[in-house]
Amino acid sequence: VRTLWGRELAAELERWVFVGDSGNDQVMFPHFPHSVGVANIRRFADRLQHLPTYITPSERGHGFTEVAQAILQARRAHTP
Repeated sequence: VRTLWGRELAAELERWVFVGDSGNDQVMFPHFPHSVGVANIRRFADRLQHLPTYITPSERGHGFTEVAQAILQARRAHTP
């Protein structure tokens, strides 16, 4: 984030969403207040130490689409 956009991620964590779909993503879930696992993360839930804050209803790309749609809808609701 710093290199690509010149921004400090730590100062903006409330504005970012981390989306993951597998066990190797669990290290990021507690770092981001808005962490999302797409539904296939449930397959690994019993083996994860850290779960996401939210889990989408759908798996894989469909789950990511749900996250993107929710973000866009929220932005529209808060844009004058």
